[in-house]
Amino acid sequence: MPSLILKNYFINCINIIITLIGFLFFKITKKTPNFFYQSYVRSYCFTNSRTKNLLTKFCQRKNLQEIEMPKSKILDNSVNYSKVLSDIEKNGYHVFDTKISEQIVNDILNFSLNVECDVYDDNGELIKKKFKSKDEIISSKYEIPVNRILENEQVRQIINDYGFLRIANLYFKTQPILSDVSMWWSPVRNYETNENIEKKNRSAQMFHFDLDRICWLKLFIYLTDTDETSGPHEYIEKSHKVGSKPKDLLSKGYNRISENIIKQHYSSSNIKKICGSKGTMFIGDTSCYHRGQPPKVNDRLMLVIEFSNSLFGASQKKIDYNLKF
Repeated sequence: MPSLILKNYFINCINIIITLIGFLFFKITKKTPNFFYQSYVRSYCFTNSRTKNLLTKFCQRKNLQEIEMPKSKILDNSVNYSKVLSDIEKNGYHVFDTKISEQIVNDILNFSLNVECDVYDDNGELIKKKFKSKDEIISSKYEIPVNRILENEQVRQIINDYGFLRIANLYFKTQPILSDVSMWWSPVRNYETNENIEKKNRSAQMFHFDLDRICWLKLFIYLTDTDETSGPHEYIEKSHKVGSKPKDLLSKGYNRISENIIKQHYSSSNIKKICGSKGTMFIGDTSCYHRGQPPKVNDRLMLVIEFSNSLFGASQKKIDYNLKF
């Protein structure tokens, strides 16, 4: 047994070294081969986020605060950026008092209903289909393709709002990069969530943490009224911090976790549920455990914009879009 423990310890130390080599390789080539990314995931679980924090420090550069930036057109003048940053650093999330206007929300919602979605059914087969409420539902996720999302002028205005860019800059201590944009319908389905269907549908209705990048923030916007019956977002408060994840959960690797298992490790006071009317916005570090609850009565439409400090990490199609500073 002691020899097995030493062997696993040695292998995990090698993963840390490979991750650092992979980061250097990325800095030179702007590419992350999957071998390096998988080492990053394993080293993250072994060090309980310490590898991630080390790489974050390597990415920190000149602070964007030194550049004079226009005021936010979406966040009102009363927003306290120090409070936003403090909430994210302390708890993982901040819910804004300001909401996206009803007109913008309705424009984006109507846009989503007229675009063919990428839908992975319960067999994992990709089907192109527009979302229609109460229609025959074949998946727990109807996702609008990213290239179509970026065609929407309202979405582009949100992406380029200086308020969100400033928050990302303060958190990263470097200039943010737009690393992902996603929008999807989560329809009401009468089924029991399980890991098999979750993977085939490519949904996120079981607890998990994200680890596609080194450091990132996700801006979530409810485009439909979202109460407890409409699939609200849930997160485990403070679980984004270094050393905060139970070793028993990290030993399961980068996988989905059931609600029952989460409740064995976290008290109900740490499990936060975000409900709000359409236009509600919140921003968070989704390296914490989180999920979107399965809607029970009403379908939910969500827009998510991801800012990162680096594109090192999981392989995915690069977004052909430059932020405007």
